[in-house]
Amino acid sequence: MIQDFTIHTHTTISDGYHSPCEMAYYASQQGFNTIGFSDHFIVNPKFENTEIYKALKKSRHAKIYTADFNQTTVYFKEQFNKLEQIAEIAPIKILRGLEIDVFQGDEWAKNFEQSMKILKPDYIIGSAHFIEYDGGIYNMYDIQHAKPDFADKLLTAYWKNIQRIAKSGLCNIIAHLDLPRRRHSGYEEKWADLEHETVDIIAQQKLPLEINTGLYQSDQYYPHPSPRIMEMCAKKQVPMFLSDDAHHAAQLGDKFKEAQQYAKMFGANLVGLDKIL
Repeated sequence: MIQDFTIHTHTTISDGYHSPCEMAYYASQQGFNTIGFSDHFIVNPKFENTEIYKALKKSRHAKIYTADFNQTTVYFKEQFNKLEQIAEIAPIKILRGLEIDVFQGDEWAKNFEQSMKILKPDYIIGSAHFIEYDGGIYNMYDIQHAKPDFADKLLTAYWKNIQRIAKSGLCNIIAHLDLPRRRHSGYEEKWADLEHETVDIIAQQKLPLEINTGLYQSDQYYPHPSPRIMEMCAKKQVPMFLSDDAHHAAQLGDKFKEAQQYAKMFGANLVGLDKIL
């Protein structure tokens, strides 16, 4: 095994294709001794007023993006209780995690903190699938299809949001740092300064950063983060670990060997689970 744990995974609790039982079984068959389920907890009452939300509610992503904290918290409490029961008989250690988007405003923060007091997850992964800008809520598709000037404003807001997440104290892991690259945005050198600022903050906060193999595609042979960011992370000795972001059992541990070589090439500071949690 390259790494004996995988903690950024998704199940049928949110947008995964396999149940927690199935994922735990397949992970144990591959030699992992720990699996963490980090299904999406992305809640914002403002979603109800967006075109994105209306479209997503009609798709398989309906369980991911919600507008009601109470309803979502009750749902996850039920799921966490089931995970505790599964953990008693599973052939592998199971952790209860969440992958969250952090939104602006005191009211959102208050509701989120109340939810976490109830759920008590083992860990929280901070990410940014959505961008708040000028009163609107946007995502990676909006960046990809926006006119250049507006796309740049959204990308700037994206990096500022990641910085805010890192400073918030609400999570103990940062996920897929340069997610816009998945939609072919943010490659240019002009983004290096914002990337530097963000990596500096992550390093100061001592937050572990994943090397996410979910971006390995036929036309891209390295994961998140990009080589440019990897150099920054290695220089700052940011703690890093391998992550498959698995939504399907077949993705568990996928490309970990290649990702470890990628990390080694930059001298990345790979850490164990004890340093992450």
